[in-house]
Amino acid sequence: TLHLGIVGYGLVGKELVNQVLASAKGLESELGVRVEVAGIARSKTMVLLKPGSDGGLDGGAWPAGEEPVDLEKMGSHLLAAAAASGGKALVVDNTASDAPAEMYEKWLAAGASVATPNKRAGSGPYPRYEKIMAAAAAGGSHFLYEATVGAGLPIIFPLKNLIRAGDKVEAVEGIFSGTLSYIFNTWKPGMKFSDVVKEAKDKGFTEPDPRDDLSGTDVARKVTILARECGLKIELGDVPVKSLVPDALQDWSPADGANLGDAFVEEIKAYDDEM
Repeated sequence: TLHLGIVGYGLVGKELVNQVLASAKGLESELGVRVEVAGIARSKTMVLLKPGSDGGLDGGAWPAGEEPVDLEKMGSHLLAAAAASGGKALVVDNTASDAPAEMYEKWLAAGASVATPNKRAGSGPYPRYEKIMAAAAAGGSHFLYEATVGAGLPIIFPLKNLIRAGDKVEAVEGIFSGTLSYIFNTWKPGMKFSDVVKEAKDKGFTEPDPRDDLSGTDVARKVTILARECGLKIELGDVPVKSLVPDALQDWSPADGANLGDAFVEEIKAYDDEM
């Protein structure tokens, strides 16, 4: 049995769980591996599930038994379930937060694999990045982060294989932000910049905080990840970017309880004439 812990149970997390539940029987029949959700976590609460009870998550439901989120406890729960079944543990981090990334080293070293589109670990402090990679090797686990660059396109592991085969990377070129690509291909004379940003956000293209895209931070993270794959020991701050975020909104925070993305779109309307 593959015991899954889902960190980030919003739109993406719920869709992933629904796909797991819908595909579980087919995967078990084809691969001989039972896939079971053993825990789900939101920003402040989590639910640790008993074996065979993940059907209660169908349709994005939030089952009874919630408790304050404790990612270390979730990891221990997954590993205990794996030990009891003779299976494996896998944490899927759907967030863009640094908190789960801080746990990767411990999870991986203990034998729980990690799969994530979260760019924080791959582009965060280099010493932490090194420890995460070493922990996966020491724990016999897998750190799976292909989706951090290029979404579903295979980029990172083909790059790894080229380097392993002795090829030398001369340059990596491309459009590193689907969000900025959409904005600049959609933004036409007469259109308000805030309307285009809102459209990109509503279509699900932006990061939870649109400033990550507009500031160039998201692109810088992807460049940092690929540079490290090529053997460069660089930090995120080594990548030069030019921000599209107005100075007054660089350190702005929304009101308590407000959706960050929606609130930012409202705030940036005041700067349409400057863009």
